[in-house]
Amino acid sequence: MLHVTVTAVSSEAIRVDFYFDTFDTLPNFIAVNEFDQSGNQINTSGNLPLPGSSLTVFGGLQPSTTYFYQVCSITDTGASGLNQDCTVWNAYSGTTQPAQSPPTPPSSNQKWWIHNLSAVTAGGPPVADGSLSAYVWAAQKTQHVVYNYVDSSNVFHPCELYYNGSWWFNNLTNIQGNSPSGYAWEQDNTEHIIYYSNNDVGREIWELYYSENAWHNHSLTASVGDAPLALGSQPLTYVWKSQNTQHVFYVGNDSHVHELYFDGSWHHNDLTNSVGDNPPAPTGGLTGFAFERENTQHVFYLGQDKNIHEFYYDGAWHHNNLSVDAGFEGFGNHISTNLSAYAWENDGTEHVFFGSMYGDIFELWYRIGGQWNVHNVTNMAGVPSSFKIGTAALAAYVWENQGTEHVIYLGNDDHIHELWFDQGGVWHHNDLNYFVGSSPAPKFGLCGYAWEDQNTQHIFFVGTDNSIYEIYYA
Repeated sequence: MLHVTVTAVSSEAIRVDFYFDTFDTLPNFIAVNEFDQSGNQINTSGNLPLPGSSLTVFGGLQPSTTYFYQVCSITDTGASGLNQDCTVWNAYSGTTQPAQSPPTPPSSNQKWWIHNLSAVTAGGPPVADGSLSAYVWAAQKTQHVVYNYVDSSNVFHPCELYYNGSWWFNNLTNIQGNSPSGYAWEQDNTEHIIYYSNNDVGREIWELYYSENAWHNHSLTASVGDAPLALGSQPLTYVWKSQNTQHVFYVGNDSHVHELYFDGSWHHNDLTNSVGDNPPAPTGGLTGFAFERENTQHVFYLGQDKNIHEFYYDGAWHHNNLSVDAGFEGFGNHISTNLSAYAWENDGTEHVFFGSMYGDIFELWYRIGGQWNVHNVTNMAGVPSSFKIGTAALAAYVWENQGTEHVIYLGNDDHIHELWFDQGGVWHHNDLNYFVGSSPAPKFGLCGYAWEDQNTQHIFFVGTDNSIYEIYYA
């Protein structure tokens, strides 16, 4: 086992010692790399340790500063070459407590990785500017990321990156549109990108769909005839599998929540009018899902009354004030992020997450037949408040095969953090930059999912360099 000790040398410096007592397999070499809190490598050291030996590698560190140490155990496996196993540790100088190991991901034989999709994608994708949406097309065994591109005339275009063993750029820049949101309709073996038009009519809702090896483009607003134009936040889209229907939700220029749905032809609903109790208008975007196990639909938003509201459908549309139901009415004054939600089908529960202005992540959750509850996930994970206040960078998803939940957010250290919930009912915390190294902070578009068939996790965002990044767990 590897032990790391931080020892105070004086008020101005500390020493970091690495002590090895046993190894499962005796390595040929131990490499230790030192990084500053910006991710820059500032030192390196190595030795040929034996069990019971101690290696003092770094001293003279600045007080009140966080340093990171990458410890790599390198073993010569003969014909198989070198096997390198790296673990990242962190130490906060000015203390005498042991350095902390990073939390362990759900499965110890899997690891986090990162790459710049804008750099590795064949076809030369233009840089991103605006919203991001990502999804899996399971039948095709492909991944897809759709985003905005802005040309030199300041015209928006939807673009797509897709993965079929390697990443490719699908040039859709002949289409003019904004705020794309995409999904795959597995039963129909089609792919769909919903976006807002840039035309002179205003923000119409358009659908770009891929069927029978060709792309098709048409106006959903024109198809239904009575739907208002959109205000502009990214539309909410999903498929309701059990009903074999498609659904698009948006905030109209009348400040109502509207639905366009397809059951063989496209139709329009004004949800705000249909529920009859005059719910407040949204202050931002929508999130939601079809809950297959309950055979219901759910749309959530933060209202102008600073409460979180829900439209739900069980044969007819209804309205709930979740803040009142869960007992935290008015707390919306302290919400500083978008909402992110999913249904955990195997558990029979619904989950809505948001970040507070205090730096904590909160969850609203509901079990079939029960009532809405709220709790502070940050506190339950036992970590300090670290959400970066003033950003909307929050994403959440469930990994059904593993029985785990995952919330991804930007920390006040500009690292990407994860809170995850295990099968034992315990919340944990990961700083993903401990595993993947330094990366640009998310600028916008943070989203993610579990690819169930591949047993992997995938997180996407647009970095401060306007490149699209993927952090994946495999």
